[in-house]
Amino acid sequence: MKIHNPNDFDLDPKTLRSLARGDMDPVRRAVEEHRSNTLPAAKESQPTAKSPAKTPAAPPSDPRTSKDLSKTKSNGVAPSAQSLKKAEQKKAEQKKAEQKKAEQKKAEAAESEEDRKRRYRETVAQRNQLTQILRECEALEVMNYDVLAIKHYPQTIDLISARRRRDLWLLSCLLSFAVFLIGWQGGLNAWVAGIAFGFFVAISALAIPPLRRLFIKNAGYSELVRQRKELEFRAITHIRMLEGGNGLAYQCLMMSTYRKSLLDRRYRRLVTLSKQGQLIKAMRTVAAIRLYLQYLLEAQQAFEITKNKYMEASAKIKTEFADLALSEA
Repeated sequence: MKIHNPNDFDLDPKTLRSLARGDMDPVRRAVEEHRSNTLPAAKESQPTAKSPAKTPAAPPSDPRTSKDLSKTKSNGVAPSAQSLKKAEQKKAEQKKAEQKKAEQKKAEAAESEEDRKRRYRETVAQRNQLTQILRECEALEVMNYDVLAIKHYPQTIDLISARRRRDLWLLSCLLSFAVFLIGWQGGLNAWVAGIAFGFFVAISALAIPPLRRLFIKNAGYSELVRQRKELEFRAITHIRMLEGGNGLAYQCLMMSTYRKSLLDRRYRRLVTLSKQGQLIKAMRTVAAIRLYLQYLLEAQQAFEITKNKYMEASAKIKTEFADLALSEA
């Protein structure tokens, strides 16, 4: 190879080969010298072609795994044996937890059974109490409202009017008869005595009810009084039948939990007399009879509620506690 040498320097073959490779390039040497002067660390870090290749560094190990390995090495136990022991401990703990759950379920079942028996006894006691109330207050179902209400009872004003008419009638009869007697004795003319006697006979005929109804539609005083007595007698007889021997009004007081109005102050004396068996003697006026009717109407509403409660208790025993009822039977 012929190299152009303008300065005609004598160069040895080694220098010529380095020039041919480019090692003797002055620019490259200046760059390498600058790098060596300014960046020595970088130069040192760069591997040379002749330096041997460094082995790759091992990845950093986890400190927790190193600790576990050190512990296992210090204890002298293999990791597989320790994992087996932990698995066995977990199984034992699971068995204990399952046993505890089973015991809790058994305890809850026993408690629920006891609670069920207690509720059954309470329901039976409630049904027995309701049965007694229905038995004692059964007379409410045969109460006759019309008899106790006394709808057609003559009013006081009617009695006063009938009494006034009766007094006028009696006065007319007496006057006509007196005029007839005076005329019969000769104190008056005969025709006056005859007219007075005829008037007396006509008025006296009105004492007969059928004849009086032909001329007067209003009932007489005696009829009104008799009608009053009949209605009062029927009402008192019906009350005596309702009260019986135990006193219906007093027995209805057991239903006060379903009807608070049975405890009103206006009914207290009535209930006390019923308890003492002297209620019939106190039934002397229509107001007392109608007050008794109001009390029985309140008691009837409570009686309907009691019947519904009894049906619910009986149905509950037949459905929810059928096995307990059969076992006791």
